[in-house]
Amino acid sequence: MPQAAQVCTTPVLICAARYTRLNADGSLAPGPDNVIVSNSPILLGLNPDVVQGTENNVVGGCGCICVSFKAPDSFIRWNFDMEFCDLNPSLMELLTGGALVLDDSDVPVPIGASWPVQTSCNDATQPPFAVEAWAKGYIGNGQAPDPNSYVRFVFPLVYATMDAWAITNNVLTPKLKAWGQSNPNWPADGSIYDDYPAGAELDVQGGWFQDSSDHLPTPECAFQTASSA
Repeated sequence: MPQAAQVCTTPVLICAARYTRLNADGSLAPGPDNVIVSNSPILLGLNPDVVQGTENNVVGGCGCICVSFKAPDSFIRWNFDMEFCDLNPSLMELLTGGALVLDDSDVPVPIGASWPVQTSCNDATQPPFAVEAWAKGYIGNGQAPDPNSYVRFVFPLVYATMDAWAITNNVLTPKLKAWGQSNPNWPADGSIYDDYPAGAELDVQGGWFQDSSDHLPTPECAFQTASSA
């Protein structure tokens, strides 16, 4: 391809997110109904989990520090705060594992979900999933042109659980807590969807990259299906 120039953009707004159901080993779970694309997220908070490096300070006999040492801190993983502007039964089932409540249509339609309570060893544990989120890429007061018009954030293995909800005289925005880890079974080149920029690869921890509007998925209030390439 022709030589490109580096472009620096500022992420603005979370415009879409794609949630992919995974097997226990982090590989793509079989379909159907293994993907949700949503424009409902209003918060994907990223909180670093950092282990402080060992620190030793030795005070000499005169009361002064004679030796001071600190090992580097270690970034372990991201912890997440998730908040949504609608209550999507399919999304809640994929993220938390709460069983769907279905109507009696010829093809049953999700109308709710059970609470994903885990009170015994026999209860299902939190299901694994991957998260990809798209924010607009701005330069100054406008969105950058393609192929740098979005910034995509990739978290290849995430587990979520319930956070505080409030049913009041105001709007209920469902909230979840989550944490992530590395996933060697998430394709480095995004080949599940074949929609990474040409040449782009991520390591097992995930990461981010500038992206084109051509790769922005279409939100839908229903399950979608992905198959491994």
